[in-house]
Amino acid sequence: MHETESGLFTIRQAARFCGVSRTTLQNLELSGYLKPCRVDQRTGYRYYDCNDIEKIRQYYMLQELGLKKADIMAYTDGTLSDDALLSRLKDRQQLLNRCIEELSMREGTGQSYSFSFLRLPSLHVYTETGVCEDLSDASRFLYNARHHAVERGLQLCYEEPAFMIMHEDPRHRTACVCLSGTIPENDPDIQYFPACDAFSLLYFGDLSDIAPATVAFRDEIIKRQIRPAGLVRIIGPVAPENASSNTPVHRFAIPIE
Repeated sequence: MHETESGLFTIRQAARFCGVSRTTLQNLELSGYLKPCRVDQRTGYRYYDCNDIEKIRQYYMLQELGLKKADIMAYTDGTLSDDALLSRLKDRQQLLNRCIEELSMREGTGQSYSFSFLRLPSLHVYTETGVCEDLSDASRFLYNARHHAVERGLQLCYEEPAFMIMHEDPRHRTACVCLSGTIPENDPDIQYFPACDAFSLLYFGDLSDIAPATVAFRDEIIKRQIRPAGLVRIIGPVAPENASSNTPVHRFAIPIE
């Protein structure tokens, strides 16, 4: 990349060097994130310097780390503190660690289940409660809850899969579909779950064969003297699916004190 005679770069040069389109840089300007170093008042041409290039790099670096546009904007203009940014990055790290654990379970150790402690994120969820006589019932029940959430115009949280809450009567279940975006107020079907620590059973295999793993999970809770602080959540399937992996991975997580 060569600087123009004025020591600045055209939008074409800046876009090519950063590996993005001119439209992308224009959109960053419209959002208020990027301001050209100079705009020719006669032609409307935009020019950028190396500080602008670094600002573009920082935007895409933070985006690669999983931050949303609103968070990047807030951090840049100073309304999001370093501590708040660190908290969001730690949330992303926990999500990544969970993903690695889930994929590793399917990809190869020969184990059908494992135990771990983890941090469950805060969530708004659309809920439906009912009775499920068997696994097929439960699967249909969760599917229908997703369907109803879509019909109501709610926005899915793509980072967290749907889950079921198991009540004391094992037939009694609450289907939970995780939400993001604008959450309707005073909706009795939408609940808020604060972030919490949890003890987890990660299970690889068909749920019809899970009985030995759930017994081991209960025994492990007793042996470790873990004090539950909520009902068990059946999360998943959790590991990303593809054409070569049709055996599901589920996570059982119980909030703890």
